[in-house]
Amino acid sequence: MDVGGRRFRRRILGVVVCADKRAYISPDTFQSRVARQKQRQTEKMKDKHPSDTIFLYDIAGAIIATFCLAPFVSVAWNAVVLTAFLILSRSIRSIGLGRLLLGLAVISIGGAIIDWLAYIAPTSGYISSISQEYWNIFRATHPVGTFVPRMSYPPFVGLYFMPLAILCLGLFNFFLGMAFFKFSRRKSAILGVAMGLLTAPWLVYLYSYADY
Repeated sequence: MDVGGRRFRRRILGVVVCADKRAYISPDTFQSRVARQKQRQTEKMKDKHPSDTIFLYDIAGAIIATFCLAPFVSVAWNAVVLTAFLILSRSIRSIGLGRLLLGLAVISIGGAIIDWLAYIAPTSGYISSISQEYWNIFRATHPVGTFVPRMSYPPFVGLYFMPLAILCLGLFNFFLGMAFFKFSRRKSAILGVAMGLLTAPWLVYLYSYADY
């Protein structure tokens, strides 16, 4: 019984010792495992966080710039130019506040439509046609998988349709000065030139097309 009990005790102790050896982790091994886990978590955060936040920031920035900032800046600048013209031409007293605000609204809405029709749409369409033509030629002359270099556009391609926008804005404000503000032909012509040159979509060019 003593021999059998000793053997049984040795087996139990051997199992416990083996279990202790397997469960034992040295401090260096433990620290390395913790460091690897932190590194994996950091890499996961880098993979998820920047792309998501940058995408959301881009969308929010585009929405704010398009629907809030751009109309506010446009209306404010139109108000500055129109008020300065009325003060310099000594016509500010003959026009009431209601007519001034209504005229500013008509100028801003009409100017936005003209900017789109006479500048933004044709400029975007022209640049898209150049890009498509470049891509078709490159695809026809190079094998599939070839690196596509950044194409070079004609110089100042974003300004090609700016004279058309200036002319349309000038004519619009000229007829508005005669029909709405009841200015003389000379004063309406000066208003048309001033509004055409100063309220043309220069910011749109600098923001969207200056890099082409």
